[in-house]
Amino acid sequence: MAAVVLADATVELAQQQAASARAQVAANDLAEVQRLQEIERTRLAGIEATQRQQANRRRGTDFSAITLAGGAAVTVLGPYLLGHFVLRKTPLLVPDPAVYDERARGLGDHFLPDYLGGLAVVVAVLAVFLLVRPWAFRQPSVILGWVLAVALIAILIPTTMSQWDDAEAKTVASLRETSYPFAEEYIDCYSWDFDSENGASQRELWQVHLGRTRGTDVDGCNRINVYRGWIFVGSFDLGNGDTFTGDIVVNMPDWTEPLITSGSTSVYQISREPMNPLAVGVDLTTEFGGHIRFTLDGAANNLFTVA
Repeated sequence: MAAVVLADATVELAQQQAASARAQVAANDLAEVQRLQEIERTRLAGIEATQRQQANRRRGTDFSAITLAGGAAVTVLGPYLLGHFVLRKTPLLVPDPAVYDERARGLGDHFLPDYLGGLAVVVAVLAVFLLVRPWAFRQPSVILGWVLAVALIAILIPTTMSQWDDAEAKTVASLRETSYPFAEEYIDCYSWDFDSENGASQRELWQVHLGRTRGTDVDGCNRINVYRGWIFVGSFDLGNGDTFTGDIVVNMPDWTEPLITSGSTSVYQISREPMNPLAVGVDLTTEFGGHIRFTLDGAANNLFTVA
C-alpha cells in the first residue's frame, strides 16, 4: 500500500515538474517573441526615421525647385528665351507656312506665346520632378505636382498654342497689309502705298518704291520695285543714266481726274473703298523727260510702257 501511495506521489510530482517545464518554455518563447517584436519595432522605427530624414531633404529640394521655377516665371526672361529660340522648332509652336518672311513677326505679337511656351516647359519639368521621386512624407509636394500636371495639359498648353496661332494670323495679315521694309535693303528715294484688297476681299497694301539699281552710280534712283504686301511683284530699270523725278500720276477708270503729286504718299479712294490693282494706272516721270507707265498688277508680267 505504501508503495502505491509513493508511486502516485511520484507521478503527481513528475506531472507538476513537466507542467512547470512547459510553462517555462512557453514563457521563454513569449519572451523571445517579444524580443523579436521589439527588434522589429526598432528596425521599423529606424527605417521610418531614415525615410523621414530623406523626405525632409526631398522637401527641402522640392522647395528649392518650386522657388526656382517661380522665380523663372516671375522674371519672364528665361521662359521667353526658351520659347523664342527653342520651342519654335517644336510641335508646340508650329510656324505658319504662310509666314514667308520671319521679319514680319512682331515682338509684341509673339511675346506672350513665346513666354507661355517656355513656362510650359518649366511647369512640366517641375511637375515631373515632384512626382517621380518617393511620395512618402511628401504629400503637399505630390499634390502640387498633380495640380501642375493637370493645369499644364488642360490650360497652359492649349492656351499657348491658341495664342501662337493668333500671333501667326496677325503676322500673315501684316505681310499682306503693311509695307515691305524696302529701305532696310535698298536706297529708297520715294515710295507710294495703295490701299487695295485681294480676291478674298482681304485688305492688302500695294507699293511702288523707287530705288537704285545695283552697280550704278547715278545721282538718284533709277529702279522701280512693286510689292504686294511683302511679296515682290516686279521691277523696271532705267538706262543711260536717267533717274526718276519723284513726280507721279495715278489714275483709275472711274475717277473724274487723276491724282498728280510729287514725293512719297499714300494713295486711296476718296470713298475709302479698296483700289483694284488691275485698274490702278501709274505714270512716273524721269529726269530726261520720259514716262514709265504701268498698272500695279501689270508689273507682275513686266508690262511697263516707256514713253
